[in-house]
Amino acid sequence: MKNNAGDIKILYPLSLKELGNLCEEFPDALLFAGGTQLMRTIKEDPRCLISLNAIRELTRIRRKENYIEIGSCVTLSRILSLGENVVPIALYKAISAAVGPSIRNTATIGGNICTISHISDLIAPLVLYDARVELRTLSGIHWLPLLRFIQTHEKTGIVAGETLLVIRIPLEEWDMQTFIKTDIIHSPKLSVLKCAAAVRTNKNSINDLRLVFGGISPIVLRSRELEGILIGDKLPLQKKSIDLFCSELTKLLETKKEDFLPHPYHFGTAIRFTRYFLSSLNTG
Repeated sequence: MKNNAGDIKILYPLSLKELGNLCEEFPDALLFAGGTQLMRTIKEDPRCLISLNAIRELTRIRRKENYIEIGSCVTLSRILSLGENVVPIALYKAISAAVGPSIRNTATIGGNICTISHISDLIAPLVLYDARVELRTLSGIHWLPLLRFIQTHEKTGIVAGETLLVIRIPLEEWDMQTFIKTDIIHSPKLSVLKCAAAVRTNKNSINDLRLVFGGISPIVLRSRELEGILIGDKLPLQKKSIDLFCSELTKLLETKKEDFLPHPYHFGTAIRFTRYFLSSLNTG
């Protein structure tokens, strides 16, 4: 199906096969679903748009024992409707804090990812859970860790001839998990902070610890080396262990500070959040 709006051709494929054919025929076409960021992200009027909204395969949700798969065109409000017992808590909180109810009814999880900018609130919690994305290209379909997808595409989002089909999120047991985001600060330089954290314990010691921070550039920051510092430590954590961890985090953030967390408030909040989260393990 197609529709012409002025000089812009809008196409409405009904299946992935039809989508593939259209992508080959119109390699420069811009793909969109909810369209909430469309006007913000494009720099000039596209000649051709391809809507993904009529493709059923992209609006499906499948829950398995170890993971949940969410089609790229599933709206944020629909994900929230699954409830906190299904959606991992940090992701649930991120969606709740991302936008207002009216926009959540239109905005999609795939669109939030492919925007790849400081307004992409879902990237940090999805990286926290080691989410993977299924991509369709002209050469076939393959899976890619979300963190690698972001690092590969940087700020360009989906490239020509590529379609994000599904986001797969592992379902794991966590003793504590959370997400916060701060207000955007525009002066003296654009700055924002998102924090996602999760911890799992075993026999009163830390078995897995994850911390992901969202900022400006890079969009997300995660250090497995930093996370490993406290693996195996017994609870309650000693003050010197928490101090050491926060000291190493400070050093890491200092190397990224100018572009990642330009504003001192966000820099300090990242440290305070981490200290509070680790201290909470002793009382949780």
